[in-house]
Amino acid sequence: MANSINTNYGAAVALQSLNKTAAQLETTQNRINTGMKVSSAKDNGAIFAIATTQRANMGAMDAVKNSLQRGQSIVDVALAAGDTVTSALEEMKALAVNIASSATGSDAQTAYLADYNALGKEVDTALKGASFDGVNLWNTTTATNVTTNTSGGTYQVGFGTTDIAAATGITGVTTTATAATATTTAVDAAIKEVTTRLATLGTQSKSIGRQLTFVNKLQDATEAGSCWACSAKARKAGAFRRPGQRSETPSKTLPSPKGRRPSRSEEGEPKWLTASTPTTALRSPCRA
Repeated sequence: MANSINTNYGAAVALQSLNKTAAQLETTQNRINTGMKVSSAKDNGAIFAIATTQRANMGAMDAVKNSLQRGQSIVDVALAAGDTVTSALEEMKALAVNIASSATGSDAQTAYLADYNALGKEVDTALKGASFDGVNLWNTTTATNVTTNTSGGTYQVGFGTTDIAAATGITGVTTTATAATATTTAVDAAIKEVTTRLATLGTQSKSIGRQLTFVNKLQDATEAGSCWACSAKARKAGAFRRPGQRSETPSKTLPSPKGRRPSRSEEGEPKWLTASTPTTALRSPCRA
C-alpha cells in the first residue's frame, strides 16, 4: 500500500485562527497608533476619500482665515488713522473760527494760522502713513480684496480706486492755507469726507469679523465631521479614552487580606490593593 502524509486538520484550523487573531490585532494596533479606524484607502476607500477632502478643506480654511485677518488689520489701521484725523479736524475748526475773528495780519491771527497749517500737515501725514503690509486704504488707487471662502470668493475693503488723501475735501485742509482759505467751510468739507469714509470702514471691519467667526465655526464643524471615520471600534481599542474617563470595567477594591497591612501611596495615605494590582504585588512580603 502506498504511503501518504495525512493533513493535520486540527493544526490547520488552529493556524487559521491564529492568523485571524494576528490580523485583528494588527488592525486594532493601527487604530490605536493613528487614532483612526480608517487611516488609509485600503481600510475603506469611500470614507478615506471623504475624510481626505475634508482635511484638505480645513487646510484651505487656514489660508482663508489668514486673508481675513490681514484684511481686518488693514481696515483697523485705516480706522485708527481716521480717528486721528477727526481729532485734528475738530481742532482745526476751532482755529478757523479764531482766524476769522482775529484782526487781519495781527500776531494772533498769524499764530492761529501756524497752528492750523501744522494740524493740516498732521492730517496729511496720518492719511498717507496708515499702511499695513504695503496697503493704505486712504492713499491708493488700487482696489483691495480679501478671500472669504475656499471657493475663491472675495470681499473688497477700502474705497475702490479712489485716493481719499488726494480728494478735494481733504486737500482743502492739508495744503498750506492763508487767512482767506482757512475757513470753517473747508474744514467742514474735510470732516464730511473723513466721517463718511470712516462709516464705510466700520461696516467693512464688522463684516470681516463676522466672516472670520463663521470660518472658525465652519472649520471646527468640518474637523468634527472628518473625525466620524474614527469609529467606536477604535475608541474601544483605547485610542480615544478621554482624560479622567473611567474604564468600562472598573476595578473592584479587594478587602484587606488577613494579616496584611495596607500599602502606602506616594502621598502617604493607606491604599488597599485592587483587582488591577499585578500578581507579583500579591506575593507574601516574606518572599524576595
